[in-house]
Amino acid sequence: MRPAIIPGHLQAGYGNRLAPNYVTLPGILSPEECERLIARFETRELEDGGLVGEVSAPDVRRADLVWLDADRVDQWVLTRMMTLVADANREMFDFVLGGFDEALQLTRYRADALGHYDWHADRGGAGFSRFRKLSVVVQLSQPETYEGGDLEINATGIVEAMPRDRGMAILFPSHALHRVTPVTNGTRHSLVTWVHGPNFR
Repeated sequence: MRPAIIPGHLQAGYGNRLAPNYVTLPGILSPEECERLIARFETRELEDGGLVGEVSAPDVRRADLVWLDADRVDQWVLTRMMTLVADANREMFDFVLGGFDEALQLTRYRADALGHYDWHADRGGAGFSRFRKLSVVVQLSQPETYEGGDLEINATGIVEAMPRDRGMAILFPSHALHRVTPVTNGTRHSLVTWVHGPNFR
């Protein structure tokens, strides 16, 4: 059974439609699947999280990254993301989308490294990032295992904290301002991806 889509507050969208500031979908990944992805941090090469264009700015972002390959091991993750994005976009956003032009990213924010990501938008700059239209974040960690590390979205001048439920996906337009507040205890893991398409008109 497909999870119900729970929209955030509605705002005027593009054209004559109303589009949500965000959509949450619970239970996209099982606890076992979340653990499988968290384990990638022990078996894959780590990168320091930078900004668009591989710019390092630790005052803005401190995180560890792992990029998933579209191989047989990780293909199931991409397939899952494609399905949820197709359903949510058809029912809620109605964006013209092209596809997943960037690898899926696993992100780790550690309290002992002052993990955080200050206010930013995913869309902009050069390369693939200027074609990002829909951002997807899936919570992998159990919420009681870390403090801080809230995903907050500010799409209309009002800051809204997103749910921390394990396995929940949060989808929002890539131009929306958002941040991950500093993790003050423990470690927060998430799966992040972006869906690309032609410019908004």
